[in-house]
Amino acid sequence: MTSFLVQSHNHPITKSIIIKMDGSGYSVALGRWLCALQEIHEKGDKADLPIEIRLEIFGHWLRDHQPPWDIRDEIRIPDWVTPMFEDVWFRNTEFILPAFTLTPGSSRQSAAMSLEVHVASFLDRLCRRQRAHATPVTVEVVVDVHADLRLSQDSIRRLLLVAYHLEARKELLNIKVVVDTDSHRGKLEANELIAKPLKDRLQNACSTMQQFKDGSMNMAQVYDSVGRVHDTLGLQGFPRENVAATVLNFMYDVEQKEKAEVKEEQERAKQA
Repeated sequence: MTSFLVQSHNHPITKSIIIKMDGSGYSVALGRWLCALQEIHEKGDKADLPIEIRLEIFGHWLRDHQPPWDIRDEIRIPDWVTPMFEDVWFRNTEFILPAFTLTPGSSRQSAAMSLEVHVASFLDRLCRRQRAHATPVTVEVVVDVHADLRLSQDSIRRLLLVAYHLEARKELLNIKVVVDTDSHRGKLEANELIAKPLKDRLQNACSTMQQFKDGSMNMAQVYDSVGRVHDTLGLQGFPRENVAATVLNFMYDVEQKEKAEVKEEQERAKQA
């Protein structure tokens, strides 16, 4: 681990700040921030700009140059984000939770999957910023090239858990649907025809999680929202939010049933 002691004359904005680079992709890329800030000071000195304006300029630089902040991979926010820099960092950083998939398991295995402790802690901290603007967290949900949701179960569950932690702060959650091309191209953002109907469903499910968190919905109502009978035994022993997220994941079954009903109606119409 490398440490840099920044001493910038009498500027309180950068005086005696310890910057620790832990070797992560984010930290290495952000090492350029020091040069940018020094350049801002040089121009600010000539124009006699106040600290608030310099911070605002630095925020624009962060927005244009720093990489996205992966809340899963980055265990803690950068050491240089002292109280003076905290607001400008939260307002100008792109926060993401990339999609990932696991081998589909049973509902009990699914209910055992929680958000990482540091991810939940970050979301709680973001949610506590009641009076300060912050960039929303973009949570990716993956589908296959046929928009099949079976591939999406784990990323949907994580999305619902994020919604639970963010509670009523709907403005802090952004849903992004990506398509797994199963090729060297990796994951691509889904077009509107695929993304919009799925996002509508996911936003409704996230709203249910938020109502469950604030107590306006109970577990029986969560089950009922996806046409399931309340199971008081099958998922005992798991955190309540994990159970709710697992239950809402049954939306895939609901969608498959709806598609089957539509297909049956189309077949009957052809025969009529």
